[in-house]
Amino acid sequence: MDIGKRITELRLLNEMKTVTALAKKSGLSQPYLSQIEKGERNCPIETLEIICRALNVTLEIFFRNEEITKKNLNYIKLIKKAENLGFSASTLNDIIESLGKATKKE
Repeated sequence: MDIGKRITELRLLNEMKTVTALAKKSGLSQPYLSQIEKGERNCPIETLEIICRALNVTLEIFFRNEEITKKNLNYIKLIKKAENLGFSASTLNDIIESLGKATKKE
């Protein structure tokens, strides 16, 4: 996997048109991020974790060998927001099932 290309792909999906936007969100320097994206510099795992947080993905999702679409990214952001509010995966699942049942009744 080309880590730099994956970062660029996710940056653009997050509507960050420039490396500078990612630098602002991650707290990392623009030249450093630019070198990583171009493959001119290695990216330590600790740095990649910071970048992933800024890109709204986990390391697991980053390394999945599949395309991430804008729709998938929006779902990931929504789940993260719910988790930050204290909702567990099981609670989210219960809410979704309840909404599904309510929709079918209408």
